[in-house]
Amino acid sequence: MQALGGLAILIGIALIYKLYTFLSENPAVAVVLGLGVVALVWALIKGAEKQKQEENESARRKHEKLLSVTRSVAETHKKTLYIREKQTVYKDAYGDYKFDRWNSEKKYFIKEKVFPALLESGIEPFSLDEDSSVWLELERVIDATVSEFSSTQVDLVDFDNISTGQEYEIVCQEILENLGWAVNNTPTSGDQGADLIAEKEGCRLAIQCKFYSSSVGNKAVQEVVAATSFYVADFGVVVSNNTFTKSARQLAVSNGVILIHHDDLESLDELVSKAA
Repeated sequence: MQALGGLAILIGIALIYKLYTFLSENPAVAVVLGLGVVALVWALIKGAEKQKQEENESARRKHEKLLSVTRSVAETHKKTLYIREKQTVYKDAYGDYKFDRWNSEKKYFIKEKVFPALLESGIEPFSLDEDSSVWLELERVIDATVSEFSSTQVDLVDFDNISTGQEYEIVCQEILENLGWAVNNTPTSGDQGADLIAEKEGCRLAIQCKFYSSSVGNKAVQEVVAATSFYVADFGVVVSNNTFTKSARQLAVSNGVILIHHDDLESLDELVSKAA
């Protein structure tokens, strides 16, 4: 085997020598051959550069389409996303905003809404590595869509435009925050009878927000009584767009629960002081 290898090397050296001798005796051929080699190398380099440019352009178009689809899906659900952000971002006991629940909500939205839309548009969903740069970029698209929608809600504190209980909670929350209350949302499931927990000057309130088409009955009062105990609140409050039944008012009095129409939220501080 080693002998064959040595023979191959000798043959190669002999051929190179023959070629060198030939080119030495025929300089014109050497020039033409040299130019041909240069042209071939140049063509290979240019071909590689073009292929790289085409690959980069294809990746750029795919990336732009990915962002465009995500933006379109987020735009379709912008109001719901806005509500979910309001419900999941909260301020802890030290006054710091916490975004963990909102970040989880965005990941859920990408998996459940964005991925199917990407498949329909011909883009294979990327890796489920939620710490990847692509994930973070899509989350930023969602944040930007929500922020843009939020900036248009200058008249959000307008009860005439409300159509759902979730929207009603948000409006009540914003009014309370404007009145100086620090307000946190309770979990959307297992809220233990309260939608909002409001704190101000050492006073804590467990609040139920009832957007009803008819009078609010005993159940809401019973729920907020349980929530007052669970959240160690000073008072329970039921806010509604409607009236309260006679039995609900009686039950509220016997349990120290404050019943209030949303038009009277600005008087909440005074009502709390009287109840204390």
